[in-house]
Amino acid sequence: MMQYQSTLDLWLARAVEDPDLAAELEAVRSDPDAVTDRFYRDLAFGTGGLRGVIGAGTNRMNLYTVRRATQGLADYLNASGLPKKVAIAHDSRRKGELFCREAARVLAANGITAYLYPRLEPTPALSWATRYLGCGAGICVTASHNPAKYNGYKVYGADGCQITLEVADQVLKAIEQHDYFDSIRVMDYDAGGTGLPAADVLEYRLAGGAKFMVRPSGTEPKIKVYLSAVGKSEAEADAVNERMAQAAAEMMRA
Repeated sequence: MMQYQSTLDLWLARAVEDPDLAAELEAVRSDPDAVTDRFYRDLAFGTGGLRGVIGAGTNRMNLYTVRRATQGLADYLNASGLPKKVAIAHDSRRKGELFCREAARVLAANGITAYLYPRLEPTPALSWATRYLGCGAGICVTASHNPAKYNGYKVYGADGCQITLEVADQVLKAIEQHDYFDSIRVMDYDAGGTGLPAADVLEYRLAGGAKFMVRPSGTEPKIKVYLSAVGKSEAEADAVNERMAQAAAEMMRA
């Protein structure tokens, strides 16, 4: 009998929500090496979260491995006293939108509010949203520089930075308490109530034509603020800029 046959049979029976996975499993079911590569281990979780080839199995990035990781993250948040809110973003890699949706469904089922960006966003935008919304954690579905067949699931702390080794170990311990199907809480999630508007998330257009822009630094753990003041004269524009700078400083201290 093929090694991992029982695990393969389980996934053939249960992993039916993504047709791509079912088709892949059917295609490799008679190839022992291909089956082994997909099931010989769980996809590793560390300070960078999950990262792997998109596909079927416990050693692949798919909606079931994402759900399981999110259940562990939800358990960690609910036990930690951190805010029960998580910001979620994804880049242009395959299955990114699906993985974000599935993560949100698991979080919602565990009493945690999920804030999803309604479009592609770079990782720094996720860091910003995590801090701006006062979240306990953030999730960015990305695989950085890896080849196109990869995707990943990066977890960020309340400070907008990647989680520490200590936190990663705690989340991993929570993940390991779950299987891939029966112990994961999942519910429908209303994507229209994510808390992140469909436009101008990072840019605020003010009365009179002035603009107030906020973004995280790509190299340092800080938020950068950009002001664009408008006035009928230089003096008037300077006065508007000064008021905006004071408001920005008050907001960042809040």
